[in-house]
Amino acid sequence: MEKMLCGARYRDVRLCWYLDETETLREVQIAAVTFRLPDQSAYVAFCGTDLTLVGWKEDLNLGFLNETEGQRRATQYLNRVGNQIQGQLRVGGHSKGGNLAVYAAASCHPDIQKRILTVYSNDGPGFQQDMLQSPGYQRILPKIVSIIPDTSVIGLLLSSLASQRVVKSSQIGIYQHDGFSWEISRNGFLQAELSPVSRLIEKSLSDWLSQMSEKDRRSITESVFSLFESTGAESFDEIGKKKLKSAEAILSAMRKLPKEKQQEILSSLQQLGLSGGRALAAYLSAQIRKDR
Repeated sequence: MEKMLCGARYRDVRLCWYLDETETLREVQIAAVTFRLPDQSAYVAFCGTDLTLVGWKEDLNLGFLNETEGQRRATQYLNRVGNQIQGQLRVGGHSKGGNLAVYAAASCHPDIQKRILTVYSNDGPGFQQDMLQSPGYQRILPKIVSIIPDTSVIGLLLSSLASQRVVKSSQIGIYQHDGFSWEISRNGFLQAELSPVSRLIEKSLSDWLSQMSEKDRRSITESVFSLFESTGAESFDEIGKKKLKSAEAILSAMRKLPKEKQQEILSSLQQLGLSGGRALAAYLSAQIRKDR
């Protein structure tokens, strides 16, 4: 930040209204900050998921909740910022931050929504169908810019009606989620096409999730995170530093789960494998027909 103060591009930008809230009981992890730009407009930026277990638990809650606590607070934050400043707004974020940005822009007060120029979702997951059909989402849809790397995983989760800009990454696989790996020219991202691997993953996950009810998704999420919580750690970083001890605690907790819960988790993993196999078979079949 000290170096940014010396740069002509950034030195007149003001940072304000920093927010950082993590609450285990309410299953929320949200961080945000607003950038006041020299032209009197503002960029409202939402942070993605950190390494806390509760942060990742909230991510999975997106799969069965119409509104998470983080999404509700993101809307409150945007309303608060919009009421305190005048001028045009841009809203954005990376990963879960992209989801929060779109949700807040779609759910904020109509007067504030009218002042939003663009909403950036940088490899952020989508939403439940109810959200996509809401009047607020439909109004903000033309302003959404969804940017994903060519082998995106996170950005293809759930559903989004926004058109996607695919960009080139210097990384491979899931590591392309790191926005700093996205390649640029002088003043923009290098364009690319979505890779076959990414399309396979999207089809596999979509098929897998479609086979589970909202109740099933909630139950599996609760069961899996009870295993992680059995380690006594509060973050995946802590689990990683004590791999052996954490693995022993998870296996012990798995054995203590009711038989039906154990079967639920194992069955879900099996279904994911079958969905992946079906997607691969369909892709290979399509390629063979294409070659003919």
